[in-house]
Amino acid sequence: MAKKPAYRAGRDQAATAENVELLTGQRGDRLDKAVTFRELAALGLSTLRPGAGGVYVPGKNPDLFPPGQMEFPHAPVNVIANGAFHTVLVEWDPPQYRGHAHAEIWRAESDNQAEATLVGTSSANLFSDAIGKGAAFYYWVRFVNGKDDKGPFQGMQGVKAETSRDVQDILDELQGKIEESHLAQTLLGPIEQVPQLQLDIAILKPKVDEIEVIRPKVAAIEDKIPSIEQELAGLDERQKVAQELLDDAQQQLGMSSIEIGLVQDRLNAKLDKYKGDFDSFRDAVFVVDPENGSITMDAVNAVRDELHTSITEVQQELDAVAGQISSKADNVTVDGQGSRITEAEQRINGLDASLSQTVTRGEFTGEQQRVTQIGQELDATKGELTQKATKQEVDAQGVRLANAESKLTVHTNELSSQAQRLDGLSAQVTQGDETLQASITELARVSAESDQVTAQRVSGLEVRAGTSEAKIQALEEIIEDDGGITAGRLDVITAELELQRGQDDDNASAAIDGAIAVDERDRETRKAFGAIRTEQRVILTEQQAQAQRTTDMEVKFEAKDAATQARISSVEKVASDADSALAQRIDNVTTEFKAADAQANADIRSLAQSSATADEALSLRQDQLAATFSSATAELAANITQEESSRVTADEAISRRVAEVEAQFSSDLEDANARVAAEELARATKDEALAQQISTVDAAFKAADTALSASLSESSKALADADRALGERISTLDVTVGENSASITELRQAVVSNEESLSQRQDKMESEIGIGAISQVEGALAGDERDRENRKARGVILQQQSTLANQQEAQARTVEQLTAEFDAENAEIRAQITNEQLVRSTADEALAQKTSVLEAQIEGVDQSLSASIAEVARVSADADAAMTEKLNQQQSTMQTADAELSSRINEEATTRADAVESLTSQIQQVTASYQQGDQQLTSQITAESAARADAMQALGSQINTVSAVAGSKNKTFFQATAPSTGMGTGDLWFDTASNNRPYRYSGTAWIATDDPRIAANAAAVQLQSQAIANLQNGAQAMWTAKASAGQITAGIGLIAKSDGTSQVAISASQVFVFNPNSSTPMAPLFAIDNGQAVIAEAIIRKATIQILTSEKITADYIKAGVSMSAPAISGGSIDMGNAFLSGGAAGFGKGGPYGGWSWTWHTIIYADGSLYTDRLFASNGSFTGTVNANAGVFNNVTIEETCDVKGTIYASKIVGDVLSAKVVSANSTDSAGSGHVVASASVKGARTHAANLYCLGVTVEVYASGGYQPGGNDQDVPSSISGRLVLRNTAGSIIASAPFKASSRSNSSMDSVSQSITIQGGFNVGTGAASMSVAVIIDSQSASYGGSAGVRVPAQSIAFCLLPSGSQFN
Repeated sequence: MAKKPAYRAGRDQAATAENVELLTGQRGDRLDKAVTFRELAALGLSTLRPGAGGVYVPGKNPDLFPPGQMEFPHAPVNVIANGAFHTVLVEWDPPQYRGHAHAEIWRAESDNQAEATLVGTSSANLFSDAIGKGAAFYYWVRFVNGKDDKGPFQGMQGVKAETSRDVQDILDELQGKIEESHLAQTLLGPIEQVPQLQLDIAILKPKVDEIEVIRPKVAAIEDKIPSIEQELAGLDERQKVAQELLDDAQQQLGMSSIEIGLVQDRLNAKLDKYKGDFDSFRDAVFVVDPENGSITMDAVNAVRDELHTSITEVQQELDAVAGQISSKADNVTVDGQGSRITEAEQRINGLDASLSQTVTRGEFTGEQQRVTQIGQELDATKGELTQKATKQEVDAQGVRLANAESKLTVHTNELSSQAQRLDGLSAQVTQGDETLQASITELARVSAESDQVTAQRVSGLEVRAGTSEAKIQALEEIIEDDGGITAGRLDVITAELELQRGQDDDNASAAIDGAIAVDERDRETRKAFGAIRTEQRVILTEQQAQAQRTTDMEVKFEAKDAATQARISSVEKVASDADSALAQRIDNVTTEFKAADAQANADIRSLAQSSATADEALSLRQDQLAATFSSATAELAANITQEESSRVTADEAISRRVAEVEAQFSSDLEDANARVAAEELARATKDEALAQQISTVDAAFKAADTALSASLSESSKALADADRALGERISTLDVTVGENSASITELRQAVVSNEESLSQRQDKMESEIGIGAISQVEGALAGDERDRENRKARGVILQQQSTLANQQEAQARTVEQLTAEFDAENAEIRAQITNEQLVRSTADEALAQKTSVLEAQIEGVDQSLSASIAEVARVSADADAAMTEKLNQQQSTMQTADAELSSRINEEATTRADAVESLTSQIQQVTASYQQGDQQLTSQITAESAARADAMQALGSQINTVSAVAGSKNKTFFQATAPSTGMGTGDLWFDTASNNRPYRYSGTAWIATDDPRIAANAAAVQLQSQAIANLQNGAQAMWTAKASAGQITAGIGLIAKSDGTSQVAISASQVFVFNPNSSTPMAPLFAIDNGQAVIAEAIIRKATIQILTSEKITADYIKAGVSMSAPAISGGSIDMGNAFLSGGAAGFGKGGPYGGWSWTWHTIIYADGSLYTDRLFASNGSFTGTVNANAGVFNNVTIEETCDVKGTIYASKIVGDVLSAKVVSANSTDSAGSGHVVASASVKGARTHAANLYCLGVTVEVYASGGYQPGGNDQDVPSSISGRLVLRNTAGSIIASAPFKASSRSNSSMDSVSQSITIQGGFNVGTGAASMSVAVIIDSQSASYGGSAGVRVPAQSIAFCLLPSGSQFN
């Protein structure tokens, strides 16, 4: 027996993939590979014809059924279809017509013939269609004869058949239905899935987002006024420079005093020279010294009498070596008034180009000495001119000196030139220990260099009396260089006066008191000082122009008991460049009083500034007033600070004013501080306008044991821009005394824009007091550390109100929260009430909600107690529905060091009504729990009720659950994710996301376990009732009861539907049905155990069994749709519909001429081996005897010998020497001459048969028109033409011809002949190529006197034919 293909049953993806691989030869036995129509056609085993759906199907060769022996197919009869597990058997009665080829089987998923597709053909009267398990189709059958004529289907309605479903599929479907079944889901759902209303107070509690209120604060503006210390230091530097220049000038001027002793010595020497006795004496001496190149001339005149002596001497020296001329004239006079000397001296030096002139007069008496000296020096080498006049007197009153000096200097070199003038005036009087001195010094200097020009002048006026002095200094300077021009002037006026003790009002008493008191200050020299300094400077560069003036006025006075000081300083500055201009003025006014035990200071500082740039204009003014007083016991300070500014830019304009008033008192025991500050701001830009005002009032007092403070702040703001307008006001009040405090904060805000309007208000009141100090002594005695801590009591009230309106909604909300906290000796106690009210309306809905939460909590050292009540009420309505919702929870909890106890009542109620349905639900839950160590006990009662009604149905449902859980010595976790903290070895975790699958903790990981004994001592019972009435789907009622103990659950449920269906579902590991009234009441009649159904006896009318294992089968009929296998089959018959086997004989094809078994057959094989058939089709075979046939079809037959056919041969195609044809185009012409070739063709060689040649359809037009002979003998002249169409062979011989002619006797008529001529010729057997042509031969032609006759060949196609076709055309 042939091996059965190992195709896999089933329609799943794996089976389909495996069968495709088998059929394509990718796996399994290659003999099981399917053969395609393409392969059959390529092998010549099948002829393909177009079939349904555009595919090709094998067809019968029409030559098998000779014409006249086929009938048109009729409609199949008795078409039936039966389904097995994988296949459908389609059967029909054998066809009853001649020429049947096969039957087409069509299939569709619905009973619509137009949608059917061809699925196969069959030559028998049955067809097996493998459609897989659980499929259903409709079938149509029609017959097709040998000519491919398709008959009608059996009818418009198809025959339905369906295969049996896979048992596993049925089980899977039942499982799916069980899973989808509301009843099954209810039974399988764990009891723990009862809604848990463990409402979180933190979630229910309204979220009070306290609006952060930034307490208004005015920013301090201290130290914003730029310091002018640098400018004052610059004054010091410039003053130092001026003093150094004056000192240098005075050094250059030399000594301002005269050595009177030297003048007196010269006078005495002169008298000694001429002390001889004489009345009159004259002499002259002229000495020439050629060796030394010198000439000396002396002349003397001496006169003496008793009362008068006069000596005059003149001297002149010429020294060529020294290049000098010296001239001197002097006179000494002695008389009753004293001694006098006069001198005139001059030196001329040619070598160093210098000239020196000096005149001196000295007068000496017993009481007085007086000398006057005037001199002048000219030095061309040094470029100096010096003039000096000095007069000095010495007498009993003292020394008096007057001096005037001037010095001019010029200097040049290759790089610079310089000129300088020095002038000095001085006067001095010395009396005893006191010297009075006055001087004027002036220096003027100019210089020019390659890159700089400088002009400088400095002058100084100075008077000095003892240690007192006064000065006036001026420094002027101009410098120009590559960097620009700098011009500056410095003026300094200083005066310092020493205060002598004798000038005090009570000098004597002060001296005595000072001596007794050992007051060092009183015995010191005290002074008074005053100074005025002014500097002016202008600086010009390529980049900037700048001018600055600095002024400093200062006075100091050192009184007997105090020192005072006053000072005014100012800096004025202007600057301008290509981008900006700046003007600034800074003023400092300070006063100081300093005594031995006290000090007072007062300051006024101000800044005025304006600037302008391409982008900004700014005006700024700052003022600071400060006063301080310090003594041995206290310090006091008062300050007023103010700032004003205005600024304009391309984008904004802003004005700002800040003022601060502050007073401070500080001592060793107390500190007090008071402050008032205000800020005003206005700003405008292209986008917004802002106005803001802030004011703060602060007062603070601090003593040794306490601190008190009070603060009041207010802020007002208005803002408007392109999108919104804002108004805001903030007010804060804070008061503290030590650790006790109280505060009130208020916020008002309104915001309006094009899209929305918002207003909100917040008020917060808070009071706090420290209570630890009350029992501090008691706590110390009791050793209670907590009592000695800083414990507090605190009360807070927070209120918020807000309204909102925009394009989407309108809303109003109020929140109120009251909090009280008290840190008791042994616990922290806290109570709080939070209330929220919210209403909101939109274009789609309206909502109103009220929330209230009450909390009380005590946190002690060894226990904690808490209680809370939370309630939420909400109503809403929109275009689709109206809804109410109310949540309520009451909870009490107590925690001790050993245990935790809690009780809870939760309620949830909702109602909803919309256009579709109305719904009401209510859940009530009561829970109590106790936990101590690893032991936990919980009990709970839950009641859930729901009612729903809509246009189609009404539903009522109620679920009651009672549960109790007693934990084991190990911890037990009920949650959907594995615990990660707090677990120990042996702890249990029930995975609520996986039907409470148990896991035990090994110490390192959670290990799954199926031991039911490890479950916690948990038990629950749940009853559920549900009723549904639906106008469309009918009514439904369901009842379930479930019980659980640890992991083990059981349940039973009933459901009834008005559609006629009902279900009873049992959820249990074992199910038993027994008869309590039988003799063996405990024997199960029906049981389910270990997933198997056990039935003692069963009567089944119809059963579909996929795999049947049986010891014995007794059946009336057995039908196999695919195959039947057995080791041996004996007896009986096999009826295959269109074939029948019995008793060693077989009949095939019902309806034939041969009878058997009450049927007629086209083919029958008898038991003796004889074969009778009227339908024999053979691809190969041999007949050695005689074949007699009255009819039949021969396919691909070769007749080797000559065959005589006495009848008519009908053939649709003949290949061989029958006919060969060629079509050519004619050589057309309007006047064909004799011999004109109309058409030609050539014939191939190797002709095996003689052939007749035909030239078909040659058309020529022959015409004749008579002429006319005029004159006396005028008459018509006839015209005529005759000739032939000939067929010539290769040699040119005429092998066939066809005549033509035309004639006309009158010029008024024409004889025209147009005819189609067929010419027949012949070819003999030959091997060479041959040609043929059709030509026009004109035998006679006459035409005169205007007559005409001729032949025209029109354009045409000409066919050449050869019979038989052994010769073929090229």
